[in-house]
Amino acid sequence: MNTQEYIDKLFLDYENDKTLSDFKEELESNLKDRISYLQSKGASEQDAREKATAELTDISEIAQQLSLKKRKEVFEDMYLGTRNYISTKRAILYVLFGGLLVLGIVLSVYSYLQSNDPLAGLGTLILFVIIPVCGLSFMGLTQETARRYPLSWKRTLFYVVSIGAILFGLIIFSMMFFISETALSEAIVTLLPFALPGSLLLAFLVLTEKDHNKLWVIKQQNEWMKKHGELYNNSKVAMKRGLLSGALWLFTIALVVTLGIIFGFKYSLSLFLFAIGGEVLIEFFMISKK
Repeated sequence: MNTQEYIDKLFLDYENDKTLSDFKEELESNLKDRISYLQSKGASEQDAREKATAELTDISEIAQQLSLKKRKEVFEDMYLGTRNYISTKRAILYVLFGGLLVLGIVLSVYSYLQSNDPLAGLGTLILFVIIPVCGLSFMGLTQETARRYPLSWKRTLFYVVSIGAILFGLIIFSMMFFISETALSEAIVTLLPFALPGSLLLAFLVLTEKDHNKLWVIKQQNEWMKKHGELYNNSKVAMKRGLLSGALWLFTIALVVTLGIIFGFKYSLSLFLFAIGGEVLIEFFMISKK
């Protein structure tokens, strides 16, 4: 067995990436030099080979250290390098928009407490909350991270417009329906010029959006999808999951309608949030059981 075959056999159980290949080449070169040196001192080829291989340190330990070093490099590239993506200017903008958002919430509460008028509080939100939320949305979507590449600023502007229109429409709807006690049918009309176009634009942008995730994230998602597919590959498990989900939503809709008729839909609509939480719990228990 020559030196190359000997070293390949030692590393048979390790993934042969570029780092390991370089390490094997260096190890083979050192081993050949050591054998040649021992032969020059009078040892036979067989004795020189046996002594040189015996002098090698624990290959498993070396390979493990190499693997740990490689994993450390990958980990730093994926996660620790995130801090390098945020420049000083972007950090300042994040802080300014965040501060403006907190200021808007504080002023909204203060306006309500001073005037005892909820309309004053919501009116403050329109100016001091929508602007920073839109600003933070723009910064976040155009920000490169360890997981994803940024969106172009032109496309991000459409996202910001849609988010701002939806927020403005929802605040106006809340002022009309929950505070002014306008009829639900009339309050919904206030959503049409703002929230509806904003929602349609946002839906179009999301549906036509390209995948901006980085390669390692895509591989990670594919692994998760593979495991998720294995979970529901069993027809009985898939049927059980569907029945649980169907029962949850039928029960929720029935409860929303019943409580809406008795107490009003202002309070019963929040039950849909509990249904969404129920879906998450069902998925958790299905995965845990698997």
